[in-house]
Amino acid sequence: MIRAFYSGVSGAVAQTRALDVVANNIANVNTTGYKSQQAQFSELVYTNMMTAQTDAPQNLKQGSGTYVMGVGLDLSQGSLQSTGRELDVALTGDGFFSVKNANGEINYFQLSPLKDGNFALVTSAGESVLDSKMKPIIIDKDTEKINFATPKDGTADSIELGIVNFANPYALEKLGNSKYAATDNTGPAVVYENASILQGNLENSSVDLSEEMTDIILAQRGFQLNAKVIQTADEIEQTTNNLR
Repeated sequence: MIRAFYSGVSGAVAQTRALDVVANNIANVNTTGYKSQQAQFSELVYTNMMTAQTDAPQNLKQGSGTYVMGVGLDLSQGSLQSTGRELDVALTGDGFFSVKNANGEINYFQLSPLKDGNFALVTSAGESVLDSKMKPIIIDKDTEKINFATPKDGTADSIELGIVNFANPYALEKLGNSKYAATDNTGPAVVYENASILQGNLENSSVDLSEEMTDIILAQRGFQLNAKVIQTADEIEQTTNNLR
C-alpha cells in the first residue's frame, strides 16, 4: 500500500502544478503578446512486481505515479489588434524581435509594443530594440514618418527590425513580459529572412479561455481521483493493521 500512497501523492502534486499553469494562462488572457503554456506529464519509474507463483509472468510492471516533466510553450499566432500607432508592430507568423536590456543581455520578444524614447527605439519596459545587425535603433528627431521593415523587404528609408528565429523555439526560456532567452537546446539566433510584420498593430494573447476551462476541469478531476487513491490506500492500511 505504500506504493499506492506514492502514486496518489505524485499524481495530486502533478495536477496541482497543472492547475497553476492554467491559472497563469487565464491571468494573462488580456496580456499583449502572451503565449499560453501547457503542463507536460511523464510517468515515474516502473519496477518489476514480485510474485510467489513460479508460473506467473515475470514481466509484470508496477508504476510509481506521474510528474510534470516541463511546461511547454504554445507559439501559435494570437489575434491582431489595430492601434493606428506607427510605433506598434506585430509579427505575423514565426520570428522574434531582438532587444537588449540594461545589463547588455540580448533577449527576444514574440511581440513588442514599441515607443520612442529620446531618439532611441525602446520597448515599453525601456529595453533597446535592435536592428538586423543587432544594434540599437536610433530615430532621427526630424523623421516625419517611421516605416518598419524586415531585412528581406527593407528599403532605403525604412528601419530594418532585428527579427530572428531558432531551430527549436519551443526550448526558449520564458523570462516573463513576453520575453525569452536562448538556451542550449534552441540553437543560435539567426536573422529570419521570411519574417512578416504589421505596423500599427499589436498581437493579443494566444490564450483560449474555452480550452483553459476544459483543462481546469481535467486537472480538478485528476486531483480528486488521486486523492481518492490516497484515501483508499489509507483505509486498506488501517484495515490490515486491525487484523493483527
